[in-house]
Amino acid sequence: MERPLKDRFFGGVCAAFALHYKLKVNHVRLATLLFACTGVGGIAYLTAWLVIPGESYPTKTKSA
Repeated sequence: MERPLKDRFFGGVCAAFALHYKLKVNHVRLATLLFACTGVGGIAYLTAWLVIPGESYPTKTKSA
């Protein structure tokens, strides 16, 4: 799992989880926002940002 260079908003953690688990990135962002309201979510997000490496080069995506 890598944080993508494309489709990232704040660090690319949600985009990385969405790509890895084949989910829609907006759904992951919403779940992350709701989880962050519990207090632990912010710490978990920052930890994931530090642990998940960023990709070196943008991956090729299918154009619609």
